[in-house]
Amino acid sequence: MLNVIVSSKTDEWECSVSHLGNWFSETSIELNCERYKDEIDQCCHFLDKCYEEQRGRKLCDDHLCDCLDEAATKDDACKSIHIPAFCDAARSFGQNAYEEAARVNEKLGIEVKVVKVEDESTSSAAVISKSVVLLTIASFSWMIITFF
Repeated sequence: MLNVIVSSKTDEWECSVSHLGNWFSETSIELNCERYKDEIDQCCHFLDKCYEEQRGRKLCDDHLCDCLDEAATKDDACKSIHIPAFCDAARSFGQNAYEEAARVNEKLGIEVKVVKVEDESTSSAAVISKSVVLLTIASFSWMIITFF
């Protein structure tokens, strides 16, 4: 089996659709869940990827909530107060981001098809990232295999 690591991890916090939302979410995590910041940020990147791949809004949001819950599993205050707030925000305000991801794909001529999804009994972060995705960009076809 070929293992290729593809990551969009950046040093910038991106866990909201607006600059104000990013500032607020990052500040909230730094004040209350600092030791889980990287894991929470990665969950947000997985959500972005899921939206870009148009896997279904509910599925993407459910995986985000599971990923966040898993990320802060050892901190009761973070897990019981701040993580549910992040999850609720995605469920309440994610529709525009989901639709925008589809429009961006359309504008760029990108067609995304999930060809195969691995065992869904694994962790939420793994389910989102373990897939074979066929990207068609203009007249080029690429197959990207991601295993995180």
